[in-house]
Amino acid sequence: MILYNVTIKIDNDIENEWLDWVKDNYIQRTLNTGLFYDYKLLRLLNVNDDDGITYAVQFFAKSLSLAENFLNNHAQEITNEHRLKFQNRHVAFMTLLESVD
Repeated sequence: MILYNVTIKIDNDIENEWLDWVKDNYIQRTLNTGLFYDYKLLRLLNVNDDDGITYAVQFFAKSLSLAENFLNNHAQEITNEHRLKFQNRHVAFMTLLESVD
C-alpha cells in the first residue's frame, strides 16, 4: 500500500472555508482520478495553532505506479488550484510513503 500524504497549515480565519473546499473539491477531484481507493482527512494535535491549523490529507493507492501516475499527470493541476484559491494563506508539503507491514 502506498500513501500520498499532503500536510497543510491553513490560516485560522479561513479554516471553515478551507475545510469545505477541501472536502467538496480537492478530495473529490483526487479520488475521481481513479488512482486512489480511499482517503483520510486528519487534524494534527499537540501543535501550536496560534499561526495556523495543520491538517493532513492522506490518499491510499494499491501500487507505487498508481501514485506516480497521479503525481505525473494530475497533481500539479489540482495543487495549483489549491495554491491559487488560498494564496498566501497556507503552507503545504507532500510526501509519498510505503507500508512496510
